[in-house]
Parts: sequence; structure tokens; C-alpha cells
Amino acid sequence: MLRLITPPAEEPISISEAKSHLRVEHDEDDDLIGSYVAAARHHLEMMTGRAFVTQTWEAVCNAFSCHGMELARVPVQSVVSIKFDDVTGTEQTLPSDRYVLDNLREPAWLIAGATNGWPSTADAVNAVRVQFVAGYGAAASVPVSIKQAMKLLVGHWYASREAVDASGRGSELPFGVIALISPYRLWF
Repeated sequence: MLRLITPPAEEPISISEAKSHLRVEHDEDDDLIGSYVAAARHHLEMMTGRAFVTQTWEAVCNAFSCHGMELARVPVQSVVSIKFDDVTGTEQTLPSDRYVLDNLREPAWLIAGATNGWPSTADAVNAVRVQFVAGYGAAASVPVSIKQAMKLLVGHWYASREAVDASGRGSELPFGVIALISPYRLWF
């Protein structure tokens, strides 16, 4: 299970960038456009398994696995902490020399250090909690094609403000959005 601890401090595209793409020159729709930008980021992050702008996540599981632990929000910048409930139920923090972060692969993996392996945990739900920082960095570091996909999606939602089109069919994602994000999708 993943849960967001600290959301991104900024969006990958600004309201002014979105307005320029939409050719909107007034300020009356700024709140609406801003909500579309946030929704587009969230939607595309969920579709791709990525964090675009730096954010902190927590991965939770019931025990350490001998195979390691997948961190399914990439790119992973760093591990903040690994906390676990030991066999007595007392929360412990795993020292950083007891694990290795393999963040060159996607998704990233935490692997037990070669000498000691993983510690034993309580037989309890959510006994292992890993906080990690993910994202490309600041908005300026987000790949251009992801930003362009966001702009297309914001444009689609701005032009089609209902869940269905005039024929009564569902409003699907534009092909351009899918084509732009396809190289960034993780397949679990």
C-alpha cells in the first residue's frame, strides 16, 4: 500500500502555462484551470506510477520480504526512513547500512544488506513502513512530454466540461495524451 505523506509544492505546469496553451487571456477561469492542472497531474501520475514533482510517500507492508520491497512511485530520489515493529511490537528504525536502494530500475527496490538480511517483525498488519522521496525534482525538471500531456488533458477537460459528450458517450482521453505518456508508464 502507498500513501502520500507530503504532496508536491508546485505543479509541473503553471496556470499561466496552461492558459497560454488554452489561448485564454482572461483571469475568470484561473481557479477552474488550476483545478484541471492539479487533476491532470494526479491522473497522469496514477496512470504512469510516477511522481512528477518532488513528494514524499510511504510504502506499507506486513513484513519484510526476502526478495526486497518494491517502491512503486518513481523516480525514487531517496529513502527517508524504514520503520518496523519488532517481534515485541516496539517500533524500530532500520539503520541505512542495513539496506540498499536500487533506484536505477523502475520500479525501485529496497534490498537487504548483504551481511544481516532483514530483521524479524511483529506478526501484525502494517509492521513495515518506508518513507521515501520521489519525483523528478522541481517543475522545471519534469520531462517536456509529460508537461505536454498535461496541457492536452487540461485542454480536453476545459473544452469538454461534462463526463459525456453530445452523443451521450463517455469522454475518453485524447490519443495525444496516451501517446505522450506511454514511454513513462510502469508495468507491474
